[in-house]
Amino acid sequence: MGPYVDVEDCNNDGGDCGGNCDGMDNGFCDIDNFYEECDYDMTDCDACIELVKTEYFLDSDDYVDLHDYIGNGICDQKLNKWFCGFDGGDCEESNNVFEMTIGDGRRRRRKMREMEEKRRLIEKM
Repeated sequence: MGPYVDVEDCNNDGGDCGGNCDGMDNGFCDIDNFYEECDYDMTDCDACIELVKTEYFLDSDDYVDLHDYIGNGICDQKLNKWFCGFDGGDCEESNNVFEMTIGDGRRRRRKMREMEEKRRLIEKM
């Protein structure tokens, strides 16, 4: 099981999983929103899906469940990109970007939004 522990014994991951759909359509793939009820984070995950298809030699028409690749507890440097949510925090030890703990999804999303704002400011320079 990856870092997402949406089960009753773990307090349903502090409310991080399923149903809140915060941060959709912001240009940033949020694995917490990659569910049917959140419209698979709208178009935010498209670039990440294409990267997975390219890196793992999948056919262009193959369905990609990002939960198999992102936030699965395995650091994949190929997916450790801002638009893939830094591999859902899986590479935290190697890049010290996120701390993944139960109930920490809101803090992680806030940090991701801050990083995106900094990236946009740098691009404007």
